[in-house]
Amino acid sequence: MPRALSPIEQRSVPMMLWLSDGFAAQQNINRDCLLKTAAPMPIDNANLSDSLMGLLDIKSSLYTKEADYIAPCRIGKTQDSPSLVQHP
Repeated sequence: MPRALSPIEQRSVPMMLWLSDGFAAQQNINRDCLLKTAAPMPIDNANLSDSLMGLLDIKSSLYTKEADYIAPCRIGKTQDSPSLVQHP
């Protein structure tokens, strides 16, 4: 269903993110920042793919840093950093 026609209940769903200590350290993610910054942000399903691509360090022309709610909490790592996975 097109976004303009879909009800808010279809687009806004509860989400929980758990990161192990090791993964958060490996990805340079500040979890305190996530609690303060990302947790209160209104996030919908449109943010999911960008956040997952950023979290998994997937390079893609489809990636939008502004839609990645985890991006502001990455320390010293940008989408321009070296990556293991390349996607057109």
